Amino acid sequence: MLVLDINDKIQGDATVAAEVDYTIHGTDNNTPVHLANGQLPDSKGDLFTSSGKVIISTIILVNTGALANVINLYITEIGGTSRRLIPVDLSLASGAALIFNINGLSYQILS
Repeated sequence: MLVLDINDKIQGDATVAAEVDYTIHGTDNNTPVHLANGQLPDSKGDLFTSSGKVIISTIILVNTGALANVINLYITEIGGTSRRLIPVDLSLASGAALIFNINGLSYQILS
């Protein structure tokens, strides 16, 4: 699991902006919640900033573009350095989904 403290961030990017949808799920105060959703930018950007202690359990990325997108996903502690959550420049085929299950520390690509 990933534990985020106040102002810690999940960040990401893709080859082409607005082609890779993301959703972030976890728990806040021991309650399962949908934390964030949107589309990856084409340069590293904030996907979720914690307003307190939360646990991230799953991040789902879906490439809605016509071509493959290279994607990156990071965790950044407040005042710290970005650290990668998935392999560097992971290629996600058109129409494919990446499900990053943090509870099991695994990811899978579905196409």
